[in-house]
Amino acid sequence: MRDVIVRVARPDEHLKWDELMNEHHYLGFKQFAGRSLRYVAEHEGKWLAIAGWQAGAFKCRPRDRWVGWKKECQFQNLHLIGNNTRFLVLGKAGEFPNLASFFLSSMTRRLSDDWREHYGHGLLLAESFVDPRHFDGAMYKASNWKLLGNSKGYARYNGRYKKPHGNSKQLYVYPLRRRALKMLRNADALGERWSAKRAGTKRSDGELKSLYEALCEVPDFRRAQGRKHGAACILPIYILSRLSGLKGPVAAAEYGQSLSQKELAVLGAWYNRKKQMLVYRAKRSYVGSFAISVIVKLYVVSYKEPSTALSAFAYYSLKMNTGSI
Repeated sequence: MRDVIVRVARPDEHLKWDELMNEHHYLGFKQFAGRSLRYVAEHEGKWLAIAGWQAGAFKCRPRDRWVGWKKECQFQNLHLIGNNTRFLVLGKAGEFPNLASFFLSSMTRRLSDDWREHYGHGLLLAESFVDPRHFDGAMYKASNWKLLGNSKGYARYNGRYKKPHGNSKQLYVYPLRRRALKMLRNADALGERWSAKRAGTKRSDGELKSLYEALCEVPDFRRAQGRKHGAACILPIYILSRLSGLKGPVAAAEYGQSLSQKELAVLGAWYNRKKQMLVYRAKRSYVGSFAISVIVKLYVVSYKEPSTALSAFAYYSLKMNTGSI
């Protein structure tokens, strides 16, 4: 394996990678959602294997129990998990013995550094779901990954795991640092180097204010009764959460809960008199998520050009989120 090179695929190679994965992988391939990395194993310019990584699964009971983190800590540190969602060997069987385990081990050694280079922070844990109907997980076992158990066989739909597909998968994990579990359980002491905000959307008070003022123009057709947050508060949070690699109304609502008091004040969040602080209520925001999805679509259709108050990144992120929010 001395002459086999493992590297991140260049942007101009993404189309070739996508086509090969779609043609030869049993699940096919359309596109990655959120943060992702494409890897290539090559020998003298010939691709022998390809693999893809995304952000970790939003929820997984065997993993969450093993890590031992609390719910609020889970959301804050979820960005520190990478999920090996695609793996494909292209060469002939036996041509390069142990290619799969070599490729996997080579990726995990460099994964955290590559992720930091692309997204501003490293990773602490790698995970992968293996379908036992097709694979026995031999390469993960050979690379010292730990089998935690089986998933329940539900697909994520509209932000929640409630769509049964009946295919329970085995979950393998691999710590990328010695103190990975301890660090994952710690929501506050990891520092800026591991911060999701560092890797996510950079936002100044001026940008947030501009975005909020522009989105005040969006009509909010929900009933006023029981409404805690206006559309101009909820929409920026949806935008920022999607640009940070999160997807779905529940993830967006929990992202809103992670904002500072100063940021919530700029966005006009609800003031809780009992707690004497600004709060962003996830459950209420989730109930109104379908209405907000429609508001976003209406906004994109009605505004063909960005208004002067709306920054370019917000306008194009609105277009990006149409149909997927």
